[in-house]
Amino acid sequence: MKKILMVTAMLAFTLAASAQFYLGGSVGVSTNTVRFQGEHSTLATYGIVPEMGYNISNVFAVGVAVGVKYTVPGEEDDYTTWDVSPYFRTTFANVRSMKFFVDLSPCYQKYTNNTTDISADGFGFSVNPGFRVNLTDKLEFLGRTSIFSYQKLSRKGYKTTNTQFAIPSVAQLGLQYNF
Repeated sequence: MKKILMVTAMLAFTLAASAQFYLGGSVGVSTNTVRFQGEHSTLATYGIVPEMGYNISNVFAVGVAVGVKYTVPGEEDDYTTWDVSPYFRTTFANVRSMKFFVDLSPCYQKYTNNTTDISADGFGFSVNPGFRVNLTDKLEFLGRTSIFSYQKLSRKGYKTTNTQFAIPSVAQLGLQYNF
């Protein structure tokens, strides 16, 4: 048992010393106007998404983002979305201090209507291109959007599911600290 613990500790110290871990996060704000049968409503969404990851090489990284979004429809119920999104990142271009990447991300989402306590579970997949700008040796500015997403929702107690393909244009901006 001591040998396993010692090997695990040495592995953790080796990975930490190689300076390939990163912590970061982003905030996002979006508005969306929905028109249906002559009426329309505007949705405002605010979100915060902390993330952590590991740079496998200069080109590939893996990580996970855990976020919460709060949506306020015009005059209707508001709802909260929690999501967990592991991702695989590939960097495809470097231009001076700027790096361009694409995240491929499956996700799990939990929607809760804050007024009626109705909830739904969602599973999906998204393709998220973005960029990172080196501010210092350790700190990077990060921008990302989603160009394609697939999502399947199912509500507890109901036999219906909602499947959605979308080409959203929600921008997220944040910082990333490299260890």
